[in-house]
Amino acid sequence: ITKSGNVGIGPTSPGTSLHIQSGSSGGATLFGTHSGGIAIEDDGTRPGLEFLMTNTAIAAIRFNSVTYNNDGAVEYDAANRLLKFRAGSAEGMRIQSDGNVGIGTTTPGAKLHVSGTANVIELTQSAVGSATYYVMDNTVETGGKRYRFGYSGASADKGSFTIYNQTDNITPLTILTDGNVGIGTTGPGAKLHVYESGAASV
Repeated sequence: ITKSGNVGIGPTSPGTSLHIQSGSSGGATLFGTHSGGIAIEDDGTRPGLEFLMTNTAIAAIRFNSVTYNNDGAVEYDAANRLLKFRAGSAEGMRIQSDGNVGIGTTTPGAKLHVSGTANVIELTQSAVGSATYYVMDNTVETGGKRYRFGYSGASADKGSFTIYNQTDNITPLTILTDGNVGIGTTGPGAKLHVYESGAASV
């Protein structure tokens, strides 16, 4: 215990209020009883838990139950600079230093890379009349557009699929549940119905 009140368990010169350090072959375990857990409190705006380690270490917060040992974990791989999330023995998600997120893959090649064998991504409508769609937006560019791909709850044909240009408030493509495809029209009356204002429909 230093004159400033810092407590060290392991180190002789603790740099914080409580500094726990162990040898390279062991680990440190901290038990707390504050509402059944450990409380980290700070008078400032950024309280936190910091892991100090070598450049090749793997720091982890592990979860154990009575039945299963090491049943889940959040791990940081310092050598590869990535954060991994694991439930059971399987890694579920990782975040790389370049910001790419992988779900079901350990080599994400995009900002969000999802890999699986079935139902890789599922969007479910949660209320009657609501919409279910993907959004693609490049309005950061001059002349860029914001598009929605999916199902519109406002459509009379609830199973219809549309591509909607939200920027210009137009629907370039509509596919109805009967198989009719509309280009420039949301109510195609044939298998392929092309409409342009001021011109004959096809």
